[in-house]
Amino acid sequence: MSSGSLGELKGDFQRSFIDPIACDNGDKREFLIIGVGGRIHALPLSSVSGLYKDRLSAPAPSRIASFLGMLGIGGGIVPVYDLRTLIGIRDGGEPRWLFTVRGPDALGLAFDRFIGCVSVSRRMVIPDAVDATPGVSSDHFEMVTLDGVAYQILDLAPVLAAINTQIASHAGP
Repeated sequence: MSSGSLGELKGDFQRSFIDPIACDNGDKREFLIIGVGGRIHALPLSSVSGLYKDRLSAPAPSRIASFLGMLGIGGGIVPVYDLRTLIGIRDGGEPRWLFTVRGPDALGLAFDRFIGCVSVSRRMVIPDAVDATPGVSSDHFEMVTLDGVAYQILDLAPVLAAINTQIASHAGP
């Protein structure tokens, strides 16, 4: 192997950590399948900038119930929140996984289990599902069908809005 091709390989490898992940291209949508409490959700891969296992956040004092602490990731410090609390799930053990949210404000969301990553045809996405579960509000949301089972696609917009609301309600004078 010549040194030129070794240098090219090294450059390609390093760029793979810098370039954004190619998601939702063409007829495909990509999801992380995660366990949150006793439920399984599909998380759009395009919403995720990193996935981590067994990273302990440093506890920090807070009156915000969903706030778990701060974590050093990639040379920065990000706040970490409990995804279960934010989406109203009460059961589950200590979260072992977290993902960082792609976007201008760095933050991590902790969850229980990482099940896998899937790429599915857009035809497998149900765009306007309604949850008819007793005791659950009839909100509309997307679902994805995998092996005959439908999983709710986790929309991060209301999750991030809940974090901002909690922060604003506990802000000082």
